[in-house]
Amino acid sequence: MEDNNAIWVFLSHSNKDFEQVRILRNLLEENGFRPIMLYLRSKEDSSKVEELRQLIFDEIDHRNRFIYCKSPNAEASKWVDEEIQYIKSKDRIFETIDIEQSETGIIEQLNDFRKKSNIFISYQRDDIELAKSIANRLKKYEFNVWIDFEDIRASESFQSEITNALLNAVNNGYVITLLNDRILNPNSWVRAEVITALHKGIHPEQSIIPVIKDSLLWEKLSDDVELESLCQINAIDSSGLDPKKRSDYIVDEIIKRIMPQGAILSHAQNFESGFYGHSDIEEAKKLYAICFKIAERQERMGSDSANGILGYCYEHGYGTEQNLGLAIDYYREAAKYFPKYQDHYKR
Repeated sequence: MEDNNAIWVFLSHSNKDFEQVRILRNLLEENGFRPIMLYLRSKEDSSKVEELRQLIFDEIDHRNRFIYCKSPNAEASKWVDEEIQYIKSKDRIFETIDIEQSETGIIEQLNDFRKKSNIFISYQRDDIELAKSIANRLKKYEFNVWIDFEDIRASESFQSEITNALLNAVNNGYVITLLNDRILNPNSWVRAEVITALHKGIHPEQSIIPVIKDSLLWEKLSDDVELESLCQINAIDSSGLDPKKRSDYIVDEIIKRIMPQGAILSHAQNFESGFYGHSDIEEAKKLYAICFKIAERQERMGSDSANGILGYCYEHGYGTEQNLGLAIDYYREAAKYFPKYQDHYKR
């Protein structure tokens, strides 16, 4: 059984670089990641090539974070090339790290990779239940979610620990700010956190995700000298929503902003199959609904890759009404480019 709060990382590397890759693996483990470093002697057995290739592709299908361990050996490896091409075909993001560099150089390269893993949630106390709900769901997606009621140890300075976590997230991840009228108060904690993130973030417009429950608040903030730059960032507007549905809506919007479609689809399949140790059909349905909307938009733009996802969603009623006729039509179109879908419409 896997810990689905762990952050697993697939390392695409040449077996000839074992020692250099081991340095990277150790650094990842020290930073809370769980790297997958395959060293398969069976690659040398020509009779097992297809079996091995499928094993590697299956592993990639279930992972969402990848590092290409760049080196002359990796660039010459047909296995590494196949892995990278397969990762690209699945619409996944991978980080390239030059393992020929010194340990210090590798650490510097890891900063960009870490950016995709950290989330800080800034909230007022009257939004604590909403913050908890958002945090609990985001943790399912292999993020390091920092929220003050869980992550401050009694022996540590309250304010310094919050500030350190905030700065780490704004420069190595994302800051989710749950905003209400209290942010207009000069003594508001959230106001101080937002101002710190705006002023000390390298690219705050990319790492801060404002969330509002009242669209009128945005107009008030535009007149606030200290916060007017926040209004240049596209906010998630949850105003007018049923409070019971607000949390899911906000998380869905966050996921669409920070995850590529391939990663969303992979998580959906993992939740559905129980790959993380137990099945979570409700979570899978939420993700398939996101994929369905993205695929509909892609189809209108002429994308051939959207048909398979649309077929699956229509077959199972994920994100739309179940329609087996449409499912077969989309599977048939998908099979023209991806033969694996032939089995779907012939069943």
